[in-house]
Amino acid sequence: MEEKLSPEQASLPSLDDSKTLKALFQSQAHAIANRLSEAQRKNVARSEVVEIDKKAAALMASTLLGLNPAFEKPVVNTPEKFERNIRGGLADELKKTGFREKDLEDRTALFQIASYIFTNEVHQLINELSKDPDNIETNGAKALNDLLERWSSILERQ
Repeated sequence: MEEKLSPEQASLPSLDDSKTLKALFQSQAHAIANRLSEAQRKNVARSEVVEIDKKAAALMASTLLGLNPAFEKPVVNTPEKFERNIRGGLADELKKTGFREKDLEDRTALFQIASYIFTNEVHQLINELSKDPDNIETNGAKALNDLLERWSSILERQ
């Protein structure tokens, strides 16, 4: 018989674990793809998809900020480390957003913008893959994995 853990004994996922961090981005990417697919099937306006993406990016940002109670407070991959790495690893992308440096001083805003950059990269990947539908299964998994690896390596740099 399997022993059950009490809520106090159960451990929450931790962003200190590389696999958990990658899985967070992977679940976000899958959610984006599912939303796009559903929006296309139901003929949902692009503006509605953008609003939902913004909300999802805000939730992702709150997780990276250590504010999501479904995750342990990180010890290694702290919001301070993520902020440093986002500023360094996404410097070019942040410049392209049109936000002023003053706008990016706020950590919460920075994380939301970074999460939205990720969302846009997933949209771009889906658009690129859909140009060659016969090879989506062949190329899609590798392309997604490359994107997830890129983001994980940006956030986990030392």
